Amino acid sequence: MASSRFEFPGQHLPATNRFKFGDPHLRIGQFSNQRPVFAFDYLSLRNHEYSFFHPNVTTSDYQKILRRLHELSKITLQVLADKRNELHFHEVNIQVRADPTLSQDLADIFEIEFSDIMQAPALYQVEVYTDNKKDEGPRLIGFFAQGCEFHVIWFDRNHKLFPRSGR
Repeated sequence: MASSRFEFPGQHLPATNRFKFGDPHLRIGQFSNQRPVFAFDYLSLRNHEYSFFHPNVTTSDYQKILRRLHELSKITLQVLADKRNELHFHEVNIQVRADPTLSQDLADIFEIEFSDIMQAPALYQVEVYTDNKKDEGPRLIGFFAQGCEFHVIWFDRNHKLFPRSGR
């Protein structure tokens, strides 16, 4: 007789090694012909402007995010790097923002001291979509760990964290 308990197909897979602060991480020059895997274990859970939990984030935003992640999961990291202008994909520097709230959020996420934030992995942004008519261009911000994992941290719904130049 079949069990009435639902079993998720992947629940018996071995656990992966979770990225830890200080582990090697990837930068653009180290990208390969592997496809990215998206991880959410370093997602910011605070309710601030760059959080997925901000009240202005809509169901439509989540649909567009999932569509973009689906598209990105079909290309290699090298293609992502090669199409960096088209996908608005580039490294970003959190220190440039001089926003102590975000720096503290990052320190809390990595469970490090605020003074160690300069050793955090390189952060990248990639567009979810761009609508110039509506002046919208949401971005996902995260970092790459070994194994081609892109760890999503923030959702910049209004593209204010690292805005286009001239904005």
